[in-house]
Amino acid sequence: MKMNLSTKIISLFVLGGVIPMVAIGIFSYRSSSKALEQQAFNQLISVRNTKKINIEDWFNERKANIGQLAASNLTVNAIKEFKTAFRESGAEKVRDLYITNNPFPAGKKLECIDAKDGSAYSSLHAKYHPFFKNFLEQYAYYDIFLVDGETGDVLYTVFKELDYGSNLVSGTYNTTNIARLFKDINSSSVANNIVKLVDFESYAPSNGDPAAFIASPVYDGNQKIGAVIFQLPINKIDTVMQERAGLGETGETYLVGADKMMRSNSRFSEKPTILVSKVDTDAVKDAIAGKTDYKIMKDYRGVPVLSAYMPFDVLGHNWAILAEIDKAEAFKAIDALEKSMIIIGICAVGFVAGLGILVVKITSKISGLFRNLLEDLTSGATHVASASEQISASSQSLSESTSEQAASIEETSSTMEEISSMTKQNADNAVEASNLARSCNNTAVGGNTTVIEMDDAMKKIYESSGKIAEIIKIIEGIAFQTNLLALNAAVEAARAGEHGRGFAVVAEEVRNLAQRSSAASKDITTLITDSVKKAESGTELVKKTKEVFSGVVSQVKKVTDLVNEIATASAEQNNGIEQISKAIQQMDQVVQQNAATAEETAAASEELTSQAEALNALVEKIGKEVGAKDSGDAAAAKTVISRKHVSAPVSKKKSPAHIRPSGAGMRKTRGEETDRTALDAQEDISLEGNGKKHAAASARADRYIPMTDDEAFKDF
Repeated sequence: MKMNLSTKIISLFVLGGVIPMVAIGIFSYRSSSKALEQQAFNQLISVRNTKKINIEDWFNERKANIGQLAASNLTVNAIKEFKTAFRESGAEKVRDLYITNNPFPAGKKLECIDAKDGSAYSSLHAKYHPFFKNFLEQYAYYDIFLVDGETGDVLYTVFKELDYGSNLVSGTYNTTNIARLFKDINSSSVANNIVKLVDFESYAPSNGDPAAFIASPVYDGNQKIGAVIFQLPINKIDTVMQERAGLGETGETYLVGADKMMRSNSRFSEKPTILVSKVDTDAVKDAIAGKTDYKIMKDYRGVPVLSAYMPFDVLGHNWAILAEIDKAEAFKAIDALEKSMIIIGICAVGFVAGLGILVVKITSKISGLFRNLLEDLTSGATHVASASEQISASSQSLSESTSEQAASIEETSSTMEEISSMTKQNADNAVEASNLARSCNNTAVGGNTTVIEMDDAMKKIYESSGKIAEIIKIIEGIAFQTNLLALNAAVEAARAGEHGRGFAVVAEEVRNLAQRSSAASKDITTLITDSVKKAESGTELVKKTKEVFSGVVSQVKKVTDLVNEIATASAEQNNGIEQISKAIQQMDQVVQQNAATAEETAAASEELTSQAEALNALVEKIGKEVGAKDSGDAAAAKTVISRKHVSAPVSKKKSPAHIRPSGAGMRKTRGEETDRTALDAQEDISLEGNGKKHAAASARADRYIPMTDDEAFKDF
């Protein structure tokens, strides 16, 4: 099928515009889709990591809480005193007092401070319960237990559930996770401050709800006397995990244990999901296996989601933490982008087709526009001739201005060299000051280290003085015992009568020595006590000195940093001034070049006049060939150019080489060359005779673009 020119042009425009646009659109869509997908995953990873840090911080706070409470003297005293009172009252009576006969309803039984039965247990309960109740409410624990390390009896709880007063070794709940945790803690041979966690399990005393416990042993000196146990609240974990910031409408984060059961409640379920919902997805399997990754998969609801997961160690328990969002919501922006690309593509096709139609209409007017263009060229030749004179005058003025500018730049360059020298000297001084500050900082650090060592030595002196005081007390006790023995010996000697008189004398002397030793021991004790106080005072002074030196070191370091910054800034300033100096030198060279260029421009403006003459003749020739009428602009152009030549000085120039065409069109016979030589000679004679340059535009135009009547611009 043969297509006309208009159809071809439109088709070319459509194909040339649509194919690149489609290729760019597909590439942009794929790139944008990948970028948006990666952005969604990055946001999920950020949320997952944030939640992991929050949960870790929460468990670490629980660990610190129970460690502090287990080491508290109040807890130690409470367990020791509750032990005795609990054994006196018995478990049944304690349960009757604070559970069965408790006037408060279930869930509020912790409000009972004292059963007022006059028992030793109730007196201790009234003494310690307010503290533990306040501790529970302050840190939002579910319950707090004090357990006897010898028998396994639950001596005290805050919340007063059915496990209160039970025995974790042989009682009803001896197989629960809290019982296993107590046995593990109680049998551990590890020193103080051990903290262990038992994972969530269904716990009967708490209505069968999931419960996790954290425990720490309680020591009285080096003797383990019991354990303190916290029952952890679930709502605090849910508060962290169900925070929706950054997860949109369908996103969630949740925890899963090694048994693939949930350890936090799902935000999509109205019922509890801890230890109820099993999550057996690929993400959970990978995370439990120790892998950290992100991918698109189906979640436990069977919904396609973007999932970011990683393993999570919770005080020795292997959990997994997952952050997920529905694929439909995450890729909503990608779907919108796809629709936008389709709409833009349709609009672009229509635009390109319309543009092709417009081009076809425009090409039909080219002939008329070409004639108008010739008239414009004629007018342009006139303006070029006039502008060349202005260019010449402007070039002369520019040359003078650039000369003055060159002198100013030379003076500026000299000034910049002086500034550069002073800046370099400042930089050297700043470096020297930096070295002195660094040396001062090292000296201060050394002094601080010496003070720290002095602090350690004073502590050791203090400890040694304490030990000496204890030894003196032992010596004083020995002297007292010796005095008693001497007294007994004197009594026995008196009973022996004459035979024991000599022994009585010896016993009296021993007694005197014992009394003198006791008096000396008391004096030494007084001196040692005074020495201990002075050592303690010296320790405090050393601590203050250490704090002062620490402040000095900090301030000296700041001074050192500031001096280093000044040195760096001075060096950068010196480099900047050197660059400015180089730039000014380059400007000087450029200005010199501009001056030379201005002179060349003045010479070129005269050449431009001759080119304008040739252009006008050529336009007139083309106008005749295409049938254009001789307009008034062409005549005016001739007049302007003629006047300019009359007023211009004589300057004989060769025709520019770039105007002369080459090839077959320039081949001439010997006769033609002879005619050209004769014509040039006539022009030269005319120039010499008049003393002025006259235009021979039509003759030269014929030589520049030779044409015959047969050709008749048929290419146009």
